[in-house]
Amino acid sequence: MLKRKVKSSRSSRCLFALAVVGVMVGSSTSARAVSAFSLLSSPQSWIGGGEPVLVTDADGFSFSGVVDSGCVATFSINDFDGRSGRPVSSWWVLELATPGERPLTPGLYQEAKKYPFQGLAFPGLNVEGIGRGNSAVTGSFEVFELVAQPDGTILSFAADFLQFDEGIPDWWNRGSLRFNSARPLSFLPLPSVDPPSSSEPDLAPVGPGRSFPPTDPVPGDPPTVGSPGAPDPLPDPLPGSPPPLLGSGPAPNPVPGPLPVAAALMGWQVSRNLRRRCRATS
Repeated sequence: MLKRKVKSSRSSRCLFALAVVGVMVGSSTSARAVSAFSLLSSPQSWIGGGEPVLVTDADGFSFSGVVDSGCVATFSINDFDGRSGRPVSSWWVLELATPGERPLTPGLYQEAKKYPFQGLAFPGLNVEGIGRGNSAVTGSFEVFELVAQPDGTILSFAADFLQFDEGIPDWWNRGSLRFNSARPLSFLPLPSVDPPSSSEPDLAPVGPGRSFPPTDPVPGDPPTVGSPGAPDPLPDPLPGSPPPLLGSGPAPNPVPGPLPVAAALMGWQVSRNLRRRCRATS
């Protein structure tokens, strides 16, 4: 009888420990999965206008997605409910379609045309927002993750995209969408820095609306877009060439290459402390 009670007590403790571990694992997984939208663009771009965008569900933005007929994914990102606290509402729409109405699966889709006018031979792509859209686009996109319910409601999704407004190479928009996904964003805006004083050196521009001291490394090519094991970067093409389609190698300047957030912030803090010390000793 005593042995049976001891065994029962041990089983209860094991079940309780497993329950605690299950809650911890569930909480950890939930904490890692986020919804976020980032957009980098050239100053000439009609959609982005050179203004970097980074919004998340933690900022009060709503994310929703659906797959229509298994071949067209449509996402809406907005703060219409006012939770973001912005005085003016912001919204973006991302539409991705497969060529030939094939099922949308993870992979690279190149030579995309304006959705829904791409025809059956090309993938469809459309990025628009805040009242701005295009009558024609070219570009590409890569889907990394897609989980959807039978009715088409998307549960998790991850993709990167490159869109040329009106098909003009200088009017580029490059970004990432993560929807309930643990995959990190491929493209992030650079952090802002303090404006220079008269005693500080001039700052070298690094991407639209951002700058760093000339002694800091200037970001050049963007990070590789695609699955791990992508080919080595190709040499930069001639100046003035447009950024290539996703999966075909790094983009030349002036396409900004995002820095890891932690590294960028560390470089900014070190640079600011050095400038303060110089002013204190002068």
